[in-house]
Amino acid sequence: MLRLVLCLLWAVLLCAGQAMAEVTVVVDMKQTGPVVNGVVQPRVGKNIAATYSASASYNGTPTLHDEEEVTGEAWTHTVTASSSDVNYSPTGEQSGNAVGISASSAKAGTYTISVTFSVTFTIKTPVKDSNGNYQYNSDGTQQFTTRTNGPYSGSGSATLNVKNGKFEVKIKPNDLIEQFAGDTNGYRNKVGIGETINVCVFPETGTSDSVSFDHVVFNQIQYSQTNFKADDFPGTLALDVYAKVNGFLEGPESIGVTVIEPSGAGLVRKIGSGVGHTHNTGSVSFYGMCYLTPGDVSFAAVSVYEDTCPSTTTGYYTLRYGTPGPVHPLGSANPCDHNIDPYANRRNVFGQDNISSDPHHATQQLPFSEGTFTWTIPWIFQCGTNKKQIATMTHRATINASGDMTISKGGVMASAKFSDPTSSR
Repeated sequence: MLRLVLCLLWAVLLCAGQAMAEVTVVVDMKQTGPVVNGVVQPRVGKNIAATYSASASYNGTPTLHDEEEVTGEAWTHTVTASSSDVNYSPTGEQSGNAVGISASSAKAGTYTISVTFSVTFTIKTPVKDSNGNYQYNSDGTQQFTTRTNGPYSGSGSATLNVKNGKFEVKIKPNDLIEQFAGDTNGYRNKVGIGETINVCVFPETGTSDSVSFDHVVFNQIQYSQTNFKADDFPGTLALDVYAKVNGFLEGPESIGVTVIEPSGAGLVRKIGSGVGHTHNTGSVSFYGMCYLTPGDVSFAAVSVYEDTCPSTTTGYYTLRYGTPGPVHPLGSANPCDHNIDPYANRRNVFGQDNISSDPHHATQQLPFSEGTFTWTIPWIFQCGTNKKQIATMTHRATINASGDMTISKGGVMASAKFSDPTSSR
């Protein structure tokens, strides 16, 4: 009788042991971002995602019966937030004992982000007969039964601190001359390719917040300085700007910047210059100033050169040069001056051109006769790896039997008679 009581008591203790495994799930959860200058920010601005890492382990082991062993464990986790105003991921039950979490809110406040981990153990037991003998399968392998133990849960939490702050963003290119169309005290959202952009931050209208630039992100690249170069190709830059508002990181405030490339080119007579001619010679010339359009951005990062091209001649010029005539030489690159040129009253001037009636800048030789000389010159602009033809300039000289000359380029013309007094440009 005593033996039977002891057996029953042992069975009760075994059952209690199964229900009360000595396992504690330990959760480690901490905020990992955003990181600015190597420091995790304790507070974040509205709509800025804070990130967290959470992982779980367990102390102890489940209570095992005689000859049992743990053969596996299955982890699950669930992330929750204390408010429906929080956007977070992942949502729903997930597998694994580690998770990265993203959480943000468009409303200021303090929120709790929690994650609960659960673990279930798989345990196997050898099968015995009533005499305590191990049982084997027909193929000689030992027989086992399998049971699960758990789940055992643990949770951890962290705080999402959301700061209610905003700021304003404006773009001020390095070219600060306020004669661009659409400029407002030098601020504009349209720039030339390669132009240097300055990002300026200000307190939100009506507030006295302290605001300082922190960093800007575009094309997935983070810039810690307030100024950087626009792309060498046209398009739209989507800038995400971050600032410190009253000491707390805020952003992004997004602003679009339109980057344009030259759409055309032109040539004008240099202001104050006249027609060049030497008395009793076949000669004529003028100074032209070359420029890019449009003029409401700076192309200070752009260079322009004249490409090679064949010449077309008739009459006098064919007799002088033969066929084919002289090939236009490859010109050197001329960088644009982003200031207003005082000699041409144009923006983005990239050099002055000595336009002469003779391709070698010399006077014509007797005897004279009717003739024409023409170059159709490609103008090429380049900014970084962006290179293309921007215009075609026709350089055309004419002469008659008296040695009277005309020269034109880009629609600008000058004339001189053989017997005109000597004049300078």
